[in-house]
Amino acid sequence: AQGRITSAANGTIPASAGTITATASGAIANGDTVIVKTNGDVEAVTKTVSSLSSPTRISTGSTHFDTNQVRFVHATFIPSKKMIVLAYRGNFTGANGMGLRIGTIDGDSITWASSGYMFLSATEEYIRTAWSETDDAGVVFSQGSNGVYAAKFTISGTGTSAEPIFQQIFDVETGGSSDYLSLAYDSNSNRFLAFYIRNNGNTLKARVIQINGNNLSQGTATSISTAMPNYTAAAFDPDTNQVIIGYGTNSGGAKVRAISINPSNNSFTQGSEATLVNTNALGDLVAIYDTTNDKAVFAYWDSNNNVCAAAVVSVSGSSVSVGTPVTFNTTDGTHALTFDSEAGKILFSYMDGGNSNYLRGRVGTVSGTSISFNTEDFI
Repeated sequence: AQGRITSAANGTIPASAGTITATASGAIANGDTVIVKTNGDVEAVTKTVSSLSSPTRISTGSTHFDTNQVRFVHATFIPSKKMIVLAYRGNFTGANGMGLRIGTIDGDSITWASSGYMFLSATEEYIRTAWSETDDAGVVFSQGSNGVYAAKFTISGTGTSAEPIFQQIFDVETGGSSDYLSLAYDSNSNRFLAFYIRNNGNTLKARVIQINGNNLSQGTATSISTAMPNYTAAAFDPDTNQVIIGYGTNSGGAKVRAISINPSNNSFTQGSEATLVNTNALGDLVAIYDTTNDKAVFAYWDSNNNVCAAAVVSVSGSSVSVGTPVTFNTTDGTHALTFDSEAGKILFSYMDGGNSNYLRGRVGTVSGTSISFNTEDFI
């Protein structure tokens, strides 16, 4: 006998139904209760979170893993391993460069590896990582003094013994400097999309990167914008299987567009641009995808007007549309976004430049094409 999942109140699956197959929308853990969406997919039931709870301070001694100055930090969470890959510029065994350190999560605590491992000897400003569960490997992407570089890495060990194992360093593009890097992983095509600015800041380019055994291969570099682009951010949309990229320009404002990867030849096609905000002076740009509401959210600092705001980006076909931006901070600041799939909420964390550079946070809730915020609090 076969059972049928429905959205009706009496859509009960009989014991004789056997195995039920359904398409997941967003991350669903083993044992999660699910609901049926209007498009027939199933997604985990979410909890209601309306405010930030009082934070629990973690003792410095248990989490302090680097006594040197570190900068340009980027984190990637690996659900299957319960690990965090922390990428940053710092001092690794006596040399300055771009490197990784692995954290292992156990309940409410995290254990950091006793050592960090340098990927690239450089003092540049950007390093990004992304992870492929399919390949059980990640890509690290960074700029050096003479180009843009990438490498495949795997992870060996856990806890204090966890370390990244780098394979051959891969030249994405050599000669000259690069800025404002972004890296997104497309789980549908099992490819990475790398964004970087070249030609003395005149051109935003992108390449498809693929893991092949211990090495990487890449597609042809393609121009995204030649309007003196600057800050970039990208998020993968699993609902349409496209990467949504955002970038600032020196004329016409900050833009967003959807990009679709063709895995047969590692090429991609671009949708039309839409305007995120009419400013030529971005101070920061970050993005995340809300799998509960099937929307991307881009947050930015408009340094001309000293406003930090966020907008919901929707995708239809190859086109994108932008909801009305909502201000969440009226001073300068740099931002990070984290999506809580259990609560269906986005945590905005940011430096409050108007309040002694304290770290603050707000919970954002997406509804349709808009986003709303709770009262901000200290983190």
